[in-house]
Amino acid sequence: MEGIGGSHSRLPIHKRVRADRSDKADSEVLQSSSTKKASTVALQAFKYPLDVDSASPPESTNPKRSSPDTISDAMLPSGSSPPPDQPMPTAEPRRKKGPMLLKPLLVSGAEAAVSSSSSEKLIYQIDIPPKMRGPWISASLEVCEKDFSSQKDVRPVRLRQSSGAYFVHDERDERIAILKPLDEELGEVNAHTSFGVAPKSKDGVKPGTSGLREVAAHNIFPSVVPSTTLVKVSSRAFNQAGKPGVTKQCSMQQIIPNAQSLFELSGRDPSEFKNQLLPIAMVDLCLANADRNRGNILVQESATGVAVFPIDHGCILPSNCAAGGTFSWYSILGSEDHFSPREIAIIRELNPSVGEIELRSLGLSDGEINTFNMSILITKTLCETAPIQEIATYFLDGPPSEGLISKSLMHSMIRMAALIQNSEANLTTSDLGLIGKEHLESALSDVVSFIQTEKQTMSTPSEPPKIMNIIQRCVRDVLTDCVRDEPEKILNGSWKAEAHRLIQESLSK
Repeated sequence: MEGIGGSHSRLPIHKRVRADRSDKADSEVLQSSSTKKASTVALQAFKYPLDVDSASPPESTNPKRSSPDTISDAMLPSGSSPPPDQPMPTAEPRRKKGPMLLKPLLVSGAEAAVSSSSSEKLIYQIDIPPKMRGPWISASLEVCEKDFSSQKDVRPVRLRQSSGAYFVHDERDERIAILKPLDEELGEVNAHTSFGVAPKSKDGVKPGTSGLREVAAHNIFPSVVPSTTLVKVSSRAFNQAGKPGVTKQCSMQQIIPNAQSLFELSGRDPSEFKNQLLPIAMVDLCLANADRNRGNILVQESATGVAVFPIDHGCILPSNCAAGGTFSWYSILGSEDHFSPREIAIIRELNPSVGEIELRSLGLSDGEINTFNMSILITKTLCETAPIQEIATYFLDGPPSEGLISKSLMHSMIRMAALIQNSEANLTTSDLGLIGKEHLESALSDVVSFIQTEKQTMSTPSEPPKIMNIIQRCVRDVLTDCVRDEPEKILNGSWKAEAHRLIQESLSK
């Protein structure tokens, strides 16, 4: 894939604009920040060919091309001089022939989704919002550049059933970032194998898009998810049979120091971190996370208290909710635990239209947009009144029965909305097209109101959570069957009578 030149948009995420690609552009600008008062200069990077068979950069044909010899926050304003602590930009010295293919760059999300054969017009520019930038980006990219030959500071993460990942270490040998090449994700061409078999990605998660989802999770919830961006770097450590030193698109996430996963905290009761898990539950529900396990919840303990961080968001927003939610916090929270006012305020402020622009700019499809819009609708509708576990059950698949999985309520509601929008819609296809928000709202309202009515008709149940689980399970099973075999019952509403009958039978047992 070719590098993309041209100027980067300086607008914040919610006002991001498209930038035209110029055939004459021959440089890219790396943006990062060090301190609030630091002045800024530009880092120009030549567009070396990305052909992995080429071991050295091309000779410069432009004698006026230049590059400063330091890395800092952003571009130097036109007409201004570098600060005293920064050297003047000097002409790029002639490079010796060597294996370095490309200086590390921040890249746009759209670039990762654009093929080299396309016209590559109208590119969205993606970057970490200015308030979330930090010196870790500059430090990590400098390590990647210097480490290309030594191969000692960029090292593979050896995990079974894992996509390709590489820790970046600083001069003290401490981890500062993790790189995940898009073409080494589960199901991709350079994915790592386990016992000779390459593990598959989750249903609804197209191989090569997990890194984009990681960036989306941070950009939508920057106060909860660690800083994450897209970069382009070269490394001999990357998995590419017979072609060392390739340049790859990667997601790069800041490492949380001195942290352990919930899985590693043996002997500790996870419920003592219950309050810190509420923001993670918020992220997972709003983004329909299909892979929240205890290994990707990090706990950082210090003298000032405990902080909990979610990582690994490569399986959020499966297309049209093809995969159900996986929430390791579900069994840790109590049946009556609700969101705090802080989470409710964040959920209320979420703007689905802004989130849709974010996902589109990263190259994600209609299916992911449908999942996002329905997830936000469910969470907004129930966050103030329902326990978190009750909200979560809308996202959970049922157990297999006779070889078939009873899909989640959310999976069925998306297909209900597709039928409301178009009565001739084919519900068996994975591509439902973009579903209007008003149709998603109609489907959600129909299901939620039915469930609440059934709940209210119960005569003072002694175990409300158990009763609610039975009601939701019965509705889920009926809707799954209707979507698969009898979609007309969804259109005429007769599914409700069938669900009511099943609920009564289950309660009488």
